[in-house]
Amino acid sequence: KKFENELKPHIKISNLLFQYDLDSFELNIPHMEIAFGEFVALVGRSGSGKSTLVDLILGVLRPTNGIIEILDLQPQELVQKYPGLVSYVPQNPHIFNGTIRENMTYGLANEQIPDVFLWNSLKQANLIEFIQENNLNLDSNLGDKGNRWSGGQRQRLALARALITSPKILVLDEFTSSLDTQTEFDLLDLIRSLTGKTTVIVVAHRLSTVKEAPKLIYMEKGKIKDMGSFNTLRKINKEFDLQAILSGYTRENS
Repeated sequence: KKFENELKPHIKISNLLFQYDLDSFELNIPHMEIAFGEFVALVGRSGSGKSTLVDLILGVLRPTNGIIEILDLQPQELVQKYPGLVSYVPQNPHIFNGTIRENMTYGLANEQIPDVFLWNSLKQANLIEFIQENNLNLDSNLGDKGNRWSGGQRQRLALARALITSPKILVLDEFTSSLDTQTEFDLLDLIRSLTGKTTVIVVAHRLSTVKEAPKLIYMEKGKIKDMGSFNTLRKINKEFDLQAILSGYTRENS
């Protein structure tokens, strides 16, 4: 399903509290908003709460207290009313022994999806050249768990799957971990092309992935510590600045 242009979901979080039953970890966010069409990056150390926040926005988890509203709906209600409006690409996407077509339409309604939609998504995910060079088509088999494809190619296939419905919210969780530098660069081109038309939320440790995000949200121990552009965050957050230096960014070339 393609979504109407007038649907412009705004994410609003108020007094959000989430606690794991058997864990001391607590996510506590008094207020946060993500406007429609923004490119936002969640950064911070492992265990800081980035993926937990994403799971709450996706509706995989429910808040202990507080509210997450998207189009005046809770995430679980949003998914039921507008399936495909939110798409998610995990770090380790599920690829199974089947065709390219079957893997791309996995989880979608059983209605016939036109080939043009599939090819367009593959083009956006930068997979067309690989498919053509290997004489593949939509009905070519991927092998057991996609073992005939590299990790980066499987990631791009998962991205193509996520783009079929032209989602209004696209969440990429550690998506670039298996990608080479050129493919990562191509992904950033895609994100730039989506700006203003799709909200993109990226969770990443690789700073090259998030450097161009207009808004970076630095999380620490389940809370939002700082927020700003890449350079602003470097100025106000010593730990993020150190991470940038260790990643090869001097203050002169940042």
